[in-house]
Amino acid sequence: CTCARARQLEQKMAKRAIGSADAVEDEWWVDGWKGEKRAAVAQDDVSTSKKRKKAPKSLEPPLHVEEEDVLYTSAIQRQKFARAMHDTLKGILTPVERDAMKIKRSHFIECSVQCAQPSLSQLLEQAIPKWEELVKALHTRGSPLVIVLSVSANRAVELRRQLVGHCKPHRVAKLFSRHMKADAQSSFLASHTTPVAVATPSRLLDLLDNDALNVDNLCAIVLDWHWKDKKLRSFSCLPEVWQSFVELYQRHFHRKVKAKQTRLLLY
Repeated sequence: CTCARARQLEQKMAKRAIGSADAVEDEWWVDGWKGEKRAAVAQDDVSTSKKRKKAPKSLEPPLHVEEEDVLYTSAIQRQKFARAMHDTLKGILTPVERDAMKIKRSHFIECSVQCAQPSLSQLLEQAIPKWEELVKALHTRGSPLVIVLSVSANRAVELRRQLVGHCKPHRVAKLFSRHMKADAQSSFLASHTTPVAVATPSRLLDLLDNDALNVDNLCAIVLDWHWKDKKLRSFSCLPEVWQSFVELYQRHFHRKVKAKQTRLLLY
């Protein structure tokens, strides 16, 4: 009996030892699996980071765009003006006639000013250095030295205010609608010496067609080129204004511009 009990105790002890060994083995296997998984993930991260290459730095210097000076007639604005004229005349004139109307650099006044935003009066002082002498020598009535063309009557009023002190003791002619009728403007031109006239293209065209205005002494045509309305439309973007100007230029101004008696200034 004693021997049988001893054997039973040995068997129980052996089973417990095996169970504890299995438990330890299971724990080791789980820990080992987790460690291998961590190592694999770390290896994947390393390989992924190796594959990711940094974008090469650009060796080209940054593009530097200079701001265009909109205060005087620049090369870019001359090209825009010439292109607009060409596109408009393309459906009106023959190639030979368009070639005769070609816009050249010599047709423009090029000047610079010290002020960041000069008034029209300040710009004209730079564009026409002998202004005072020309005004003193002007005696012909209704024959301005400078014509300023604007897109509307309201804008023309603003420009005229800038020129009030530029041609004293003479008055600046108002050649646009709403403020004076065409008959009243014709009477004014017939009785006054006006070195400067502010006009809209359509009204100026009517006055020239009726011989109310003389352009024999005209030395500069100033276009309110850079100004934009609330809808961001400029001089060449308003069809009625631009079409009137093109007709005005073709019929009354181009001959003098081509002969370099009159030049253009984009304000």
